Amino acid sequence: MIEVDLRAKIAYHFGKTYSAFGHAVPKNFHFTFNHLDWHARLHEEASRSSELFVEYFKLNYQEFPDLPVWIATEMMSFGALSRMYKGMHRADQKALSSVYGLQPAILEDWMHPFVYIRNLCAHHSRLWDRIWPISPSVPSTANWQSPLLPSNKQVFVTLLILARLTNLWVKTFDIAPH
Repeated sequence: MIEVDLRAKIAYHFGKTYSAFGHAVPKNFHFTFNHLDWHARLHEEASRSSELFVEYFKLNYQEFPDLPVWIATEMMSFGALSRMYKGMHRADQKALSSVYGLQPAILEDWMHPFVYIRNLCAHHSRLWDRIWPISPSVPSTANWQSPLLPSNKQVFVTLLILARLTNLWVKTFDIAPH
């Protein structure tokens, strides 16, 4: 749910701010972002994709392998989406992170472990009793510190972070949790 929500919010914001192909323009990202490498990998992913919506675009539009941002974010890996967010201008990051009540650096910091955990789940790997090589930072408030919370290098803290974001998502759409 969080991954899909991030994809939608990033696509919407980027398309609205910079146009359908704004992600193909290096100046729409921070100058330190390796846009050339990221964009080349995006082209590779588009060329390998067998998704019907990518095939349709390929057959009907001359811009291929560039794709509109709403297609690109749907097709790109979660890791590529995380790198895209990391490379955005701070103002764009702030607009997106504020939806979650977070600072831009915190959302960036949390996305990387989310990618790792999502990939573990996709490959049916064990989550419990695993030490994360990539650990999310935790808020500095007392509720998030020891002895109330174990190490942020294990699944429990990550589940709390995901629950926090899910609760925000549920409140946004006024969905009653089951």
